Amino acid sequence: MRIGGAFPFGQANVPVGLAGGEQWYLPPGNFYVQLGSVTLLQVFDAINQIWRNIGFPGGNVQVTSADGFNYRLINFSGVVGGIQITAAGSGATVNGIGSAQNGVSIGFGAAPVNGIAASAYAITGGKLSGLTIANGGSGFVFPPVLLIDAPPIGGIQATATCTISGGAINAVTLQNAGAGYTATPNCYIVPQYLLPVQGGLPINATPPASVIPPGLIAPLSGSLSSQPPFMPGVQWPAAAIAGTGASITVNGLTGSGTLTGAVVTQPGVGYTGTTIPSITFTGGGLAGGVAATAIMSMSVQSLGTAGTAGAGYTVGTPWISDIAELAGPPVTTTDFCNGVFQPRPARGRIAATTGFTGTAAIVEDPGFGLQAVPNIGTTLFTTQPATVSTTTAVVGGVFDISLVQPAVED
Repeated sequence: MRIGGAFPFGQANVPVGLAGGEQWYLPPGNFYVQLGSVTLLQVFDAINQIWRNIGFPGGNVQVTSADGFNYRLINFSGVVGGIQITAAGSGATVNGIGSAQNGVSIGFGAAPVNGIAASAYAITGGKLSGLTIANGGSGFVFPPVLLIDAPPIGGIQATATCTISGGAINAVTLQNAGAGYTATPNCYIVPQYLLPVQGGLPINATPPASVIPPGLIAPLSGSLSSQPPFMPGVQWPAAAIAGTGASITVNGLTGSGTLTGAVVTQPGVGYTGTTIPSITFTGGGLAGGVAATAIMSMSVQSLGTAGTAGAGYTVGTPWISDIAELAGPPVTTTDFCNGVFQPRPARGRIAATTGFTGTAAIVEDPGFGLQAVPNIGTTLFTTQPATVSTTTAVVGGVFDISLVQPAVED
């Protein structure tokens, strides 16, 4: 397919329709992309060998320098978004990333009918045991960013945050212990001295005289006295705001011989609420009750006929689902690479006085990122129904359209 057509100066939006789980690679060029309600835009991270999410449902993203392979659209409904480890097991003979290193294979069972089975690789060992504040430092007016060395390619990056009190770091939180590290990483403290004022006037509303005024290029001397260029509202002086003397150390690694991570490489196609795959682990000596659950990303296809017909419903009454998160320990819904998202509930309207029966409930928004079959309820009753109707949602992948337009230079 060629986007651009016969027109030398480009053309209007081109609709790209994808079924649940389908993927489409942008051809070479520059584009504006309006994403559909369940479609993601991903870029391939060649260093870490993973697809990173950079555009989310409903978003409008500009893509530059697509080469036909490095950007793709993926309909993220009816797929496996991630893996929740419920029991780490024990006995893995080798700590490492993927079956080539640790010998552990992950199975998702048979593929859905007319679909594709998901795939993933296992990580054993190499997660951080914790962080220690060696020195809280002084002079911080805003919590600095903590950066931790990356694991080998294919591992899971550890992340952490901190808080301050009286200008010093007083607490650190390991948000993600990571997986696949082979050596204790360093933790770096990155002061946030260019942040805008968090209420009130700057420490010193008048910038130092040595700071280059607007419109002039600052010298590249490396002198802190001339950096950064003056920005209205920035707190001064930079040195005091940056903070000094802080140090945080990583306590070491833990999790040897256990399952510390599982990374989905193919989310699969065609999964539904009745075909959620079970996950198995084989090889590498990993045993001891190791277990994991598939974190699904599904949308509401329809409201099923199973249930009880109601009476006295007002046509047009809105219905909404819950967000149907996975049962058990909370799942961290983050970010740009792990495929787990904050669910968006489905919604619609009742089209008959009998409530949720057959096609009597219209789906207006199928929802996104539902991890399980959601419960359905009505909101804003005009008149309380005489008999309450019940139903079971049918969930899986839904068709979605995104718009792609070539970017044209003036």
